[in-house]
Amino acid sequence: MARENAVRKISEGKGFKQARAWRDEKVIIFFSPRGTERFPGHGVAGDWVVSEPQKIVSPGQKVTWQALGDCQTLEIDLPDVFEEPRQIVVKGVAASAVVRADAEIGLHSYEAYVNGQLAIGGSSPRVIIDP
Repeated sequence: MARENAVRKISEGKGFKQARAWRDEKVIIFFSPRGTERFPGHGVAGDWVVSEPQKIVSPGQKVTWQALGDCQTLEIDLPDVFEEPRQIVVKGVAASAVVRADAEIGLHSYEAYVNGQLAIGGSSPRVIIDP
């Protein structure tokens, strides 16, 4: 009985999709309470925080920002390394944008707002374009 080459047999498999070079990236924005007392008539004191202040992405890649918690409006103001629209406002918890195919390599800042409050992330959140 002839012995089959397992490596060759796996590589000849049918119905397998070729894996993408990268996955869609998600940036989580969450509310971080400050631990101070609540004042009558006001919500809990705290900040919206971008979980990964520097996110490495590639040209052509889709990036999604998702707010966890009590988010009514999410606004993302993006640099010109993203496709239009660059000012995204959604009534909800998630917004997405695609990095331009010809995006300049380097560090690019953006701003994220939840319910009108600027989200913080280091000094300011950024994407790092790295092909």
